[in-house]
Amino acid sequence: MDGLLATLAELRDTLLPGLASGAIRLTNRRPVFDIVEQRLREPRRFMQVLWGPRQAGKTTLARQAAEAVKRPVRFASADDPGTA
Repeated sequence: MDGLLATLAELRDTLLPGLASGAIRLTNRRPVFDIVEQRLREPRRFMQVLWGPRQAGKTTLARQAAEAVKRPVRFASADDPGTA
């Protein structure tokens, strides 16, 4: 849980001010796509978690972002934990 809180704090402290100042520009029609894509392009490899209501487009967003960065990814679903 500490890792999640640290990631959320990092988003709050770095990403949000960057968005507010214009240092980070969101170009996609879905702003969260740009955030996910930027995170996947980072050289460090950490697990990225997308959460939200069912049928909100989380898997579609993840697949589109993975395709944009041309990196292999693994998917897991809370509905079916055996899914990879």
